[in-house]
Amino acid sequence: MDVAVLAYDGVFDSGLSAILDVLDGANAMRDELPLPPPAWRVRTVGFRRRVRTGAGHLVTTEPAAGAERRTC
Repeated sequence: MDVAVLAYDGVFDSGLSAILDVLDGANAMRDELPLPPPAWRVRTVGFRRRVRTGAGHLVTTEPAAGAERRTC
């Protein structure tokens, strides 16, 4: 499944890292299931190429314009 996580200037570092860690952990544990679901394909997107978090860290992003919204 494709997931785009939006990062923007001033984003809480803990919030961004928490969602990325949860999705990474889900991918790591999926092989423990008898019928594993497809892996999460996670992209960090933003309105600028690099954004600065609330703590001042720089995060490189892909263009948010390329992330389409899909409905089921």
